[in-house]
Amino acid sequence: MPTKLWSFILPFFLFLGLNYSLIAQCTDCDVTVDGNNAPVGTFSNGAKVCITGNRTTQLNFNNRNNIQICIADGSSWNGDFNQLSGLGEIQNFGSLTFNSNPNGNWTITNYGSLEFNQNLNSNKTIFNFGQMTVNGDFNVNSNARFESNGTFSVSGNTNFNSNGKVVLVGETFIGGSVVVNSNTDIKMSGNLEISGALQLNSNSSISGINSNFCNLLSVGGAFSNNGQIRGNGLESPNSILYVNKTPGGTALSEGAEVGTCPGFDCVETYSVTTTNGFDEIYIFHCSDILTIPDLLADEEILDVEVALVAGAGGGGFGEAAGGGGAGGVVTANGISLQVGQVYPVAVGPGGYGSNQANSQGTSGYPSVFFGLIANGGGGGGSQSQAHRNGLPGGSGGGAGSFNQGNNGFPGNGGSSALNQGGNGGNGRAQNKNQLVGGGGGGAFQAGQEGNNNNPGNGGSGVPLSILNGFPAIPNAFAGGGGATGRNPAQEYGKGTGGFYSGTKLGGDGDHLDPGESDSDGIGQEGRPNTGSGGGAGSVRGGAGSAGKVIIRISYRILPLEFYRIDAKYDEKEKSVTIDWSMFAQEDELSLTVQRSLNQTKTWEDIQQIDTLVIDSSDLSFSVKDNELGTAQELIFYRIKAEDSKGKTGYSTLVSVNLPARFEGLLWKVFPNPIGSSEIQTIPTGLTRELEDEIGIAISDFSGKTFSFTATDHVELSQKLNEYIKSVKKGVYILRLSDSRGQTVIKLIK
Repeated sequence: MPTKLWSFILPFFLFLGLNYSLIAQCTDCDVTVDGNNAPVGTFSNGAKVCITGNRTTQLNFNNRNNIQICIADGSSWNGDFNQLSGLGEIQNFGSLTFNSNPNGNWTITNYGSLEFNQNLNSNKTIFNFGQMTVNGDFNVNSNARFESNGTFSVSGNTNFNSNGKVVLVGETFIGGSVVVNSNTDIKMSGNLEISGALQLNSNSSISGINSNFCNLLSVGGAFSNNGQIRGNGLESPNSILYVNKTPGGTALSEGAEVGTCPGFDCVETYSVTTTNGFDEIYIFHCSDILTIPDLLADEEILDVEVALVAGAGGGGFGEAAGGGGAGGVVTANGISLQVGQVYPVAVGPGGYGSNQANSQGTSGYPSVFFGLIANGGGGGGSQSQAHRNGLPGGSGGGAGSFNQGNNGFPGNGGSSALNQGGNGGNGRAQNKNQLVGGGGGGAFQAGQEGNNNNPGNGGSGVPLSILNGFPAIPNAFAGGGGATGRNPAQEYGKGTGGFYSGTKLGGDGDHLDPGESDSDGIGQEGRPNTGSGGGAGSVRGGAGSAGKVIIRISYRILPLEFYRIDAKYDEKEKSVTIDWSMFAQEDELSLTVQRSLNQTKTWEDIQQIDTLVIDSSDLSFSVKDNELGTAQELIFYRIKAEDSKGKTGYSTLVSVNLPARFEGLLWKVFPNPIGSSEIQTIPTGLTRELEDEIGIAISDFSGKTFSFTATDHVELSQKLNEYIKSVKKGVYILRLSDSRGQTVIKLIK
């Protein structure tokens, strides 16, 4: 835990916090059920029924059909119902026990705790992103869909019947034995622990997917493999599938091997001191839980912010194949969580690359938190007629192309889901010998289309505003994978994976070329845990990387409150006046006004108010800063306070924008305010080329500053647009420095 500094707060900070777009569940309800009280509202077909409190008595649905049920965070329902003609969906954020099997092709999405004591029948679906238990045996019947990315435990035996769709990510524990029947492929990452026997029948399989750490299948009893247990070539991005012992029957394949996983920490935690408290930053590399700690007497939560990056798609297969699409990116703040509660966090693995023409690269898997879902990136298209199109996803997979006779046929790039990224690039096929694939979509831009002899590059990635001012990890995510292609001279091209601000994200495409020592025909994997797409490959597509979930909780410490603080520049006197008022406490205080001339990196004392005994309910102060000296255009001030026990705290920051120290603006930036158009920058009065790089610093009014350089106005515009897209609406101070001097411009987004 961080050192908790005594700090001051402004009422307008609380006001801003209350006006965030709060993310909460179980809204827009047609019927509300509060505990065991009578329902409020009218049951009708398709009605949304919201359960709050703890419901333990039977709930009558009046013979209605397609009912939607939402169980709120901190609430519970024992699943006892009557006269339910058809269930559509249950979203569970609290606790649900389900012992019955209602009519309808229903879906249960669990973000909390689910006890499910029955079989999953045909055409039913469960998505488990929380904690799910089954007491007794569990059958997933034909054409049922079961996907778990959290904790899943069964006390008895488990039977996965034919044609089931099964995904097991995170921690899976089965107390009995397991049978996997024909035409069922279990995709897994994390730990799958089976206490009893494991039997894979013919045409069944267990396939590793890319978690960016190793995966473990552990079998306690007899082990018979008449299907396939395959690692899908993921040993390269260190996501090998280990098995605790050798099975009887078919040998392990595609990089799966006998062994065990080393220890791995899913979560990194950082504490950042702020002007009015501290932030706790939780970085999840794999699925785990978040516990909201109890608050001390002088604390409150200002905000909960989250960024989800999903797993990316794998690259396609062939000489003209598409790159994998980046995982979707979703951000939100104002999330309403309860102190003391435990919240599951699901990090999506990446998909593996294709190694055959009759399948695309595998799409990535979603990252999920508290009902927010970032969709996995689409797999890249391969070099065949039926599988040349890129798959849709958070960002779409790039397309492949194929030839038949004397003709070439390009594919279409996959589309982006819910505007969480960019579309995949289309393929191009001018004739049977000139075929190129499209790049996978990135979160910032679409994948590049194949063009003439050039396979498409992956779309560029994005930074996350949740990491602004936090340099512990590179702030670059979700680039697309590069494509492959060939020209009439039988020369093979390799598309480049997407970048962000100099950080390579997506994997490059690759074609096997005996003349190149670094060529093996396997597409490069996406940068680990950034949700970046794998490159296409003529032998195998590269794996899409796993995603990441970042949660930032802002705390405020409460002992003393400011209700006004201001700083104003006096042009005539060339000075700044700092005024503040505060609610008083019965204590002795020493107050110091501090100033920063370098974006809050260092502070200097400019005036101290001697120790005073607070004996009134309202105190106001005014201090003048007459010694601005060489101060530049943006100055920050704060008040430091120390009590009689040596406990120190700080007020929030205020800033003053001083007039520029030269005549006229050297740069024009438009449009301003910034609308939907991209920013353009133009140097004014320029009679020759700039001699040096352009220095750029852009600050918000909390003091957070993002700095970079550019060689010309084109690169300057590009980098500014990348930054502006990543931040919230507000006012920003842009400072541009070149060999001619400096310009300061206020930008409004």
